[in-house]
Amino acid sequence: MGSLLLFVLIILLLIVVFVFAIIRRFLRGFFSIFRGDSGAKERNENSVSGENYDVVQSEEGAVRMRKFKTLAEDSEYEECVTEK
Repeated sequence: MGSLLLFVLIILLLIVVFVFAIIRRFLRGFFSIFRGDSGAKERNENSVSGENYDVVQSEEGAVRMRKFKTLAEDSEYEECVTEK
């Protein structure tokens, strides 16, 4: 009897969490209407600003990779000889 009650409580908890997740998603979409474009552009991957953000990220990544490559090429390495 106790295990059945525990099972039912766990199922009810999962249902409540699922319902709150749906409500949260609905309210986020509803309030994004009032927030304007600033919040919606950050979440919308298909928007022009989202594409520009990706370009900026790739440019910054390219700069970091060039710096890393230069540092790696300038570094001196010693070969480690292992004895068998």
